Amino acid sequence: MTAILTENKLTPNLEFKLSQLFQICRQEGSYCPSYPKDGDIFFALKKSESDSSLAAALILFHLEEDLWEVVALTHPDFRRKGCFRCLLDAAEAFSPNADFVFAVPPKTEPAASVLDSIGAQFWYTEHLMALDSSNMPIFPCKIPDSLSCCIQWPDGCSTAAGMDISACFYSGQTLTASCRLNFSACTEGSVCCIYQVLVPETLRHQGWGFRFFAALLPLLAQKGVLRFVLQVSGDNLPALALYKKTGFRITETLWYYLY
Repeated sequence: MTAILTENKLTPNLEFKLSQLFQICRQEGSYCPSYPKDGDIFFALKKSESDSSLAAALILFHLEEDLWEVVALTHPDFRRKGCFRCLLDAAEAFSPNADFVFAVPPKTEPAASVLDSIGAQFWYTEHLMALDSSNMPIFPCKIPDSLSCCIQWPDGCSTAAGMDISACFYSGQTLTASCRLNFSACTEGSVCCIYQVLVPETLRHQGWGFRFFAALLPLLAQKGVLRFVLQVSGDNLPALALYKKTGFRITETLWYYLY
């Protein structure tokens, strides 16, 4: 078996074959995250010299120096045939000093058995949370004049698929909270992912996070956002409490393993 290495971006041909493999794995019932087109490095195995469709693939996302998150896909007909090990060996050869992170739901098979077999160690849990605009709590209808929510719209008016922007909350001239917003490229901007939520350390536990969300979420709903999603560490109890208070509910829990 020969590993295919593609750096920086997918070729159209490999993207098509990865998409086929992704759909087969999802239909078979395997855990598959959203199709990872935006990976940084792609490793793949052809079924055979005469059949160029894919038996397996490994997609790496660069998190920080010597740390990569890994998404692995294996065709059901090629499991237990060494495909994953072959691709992991290729990834280790590519970045020999790296640590690799795998995210799977609790006790999901065959992922859990494979991770156990290679000696990957449990690291931490992370919750996926979501809120539909139709189920949004009733927040205060008016923001005091001393408070303002600023979103840096590129076009000044609306959400757009694939857009990634900043949102900030001010009290006078003081920045009290901020986050990044990414609008789903597959739903014409109707799904908004909220990430990098930050309240300055000196202002924490004073309600600024709740005020920020109370201003931000209705504003985005008015712009056409139908669903909000975010991720939070299972150990981050203050953030979990904030998100639940603003209407978010846990939809899935992922276990992260370090190899």
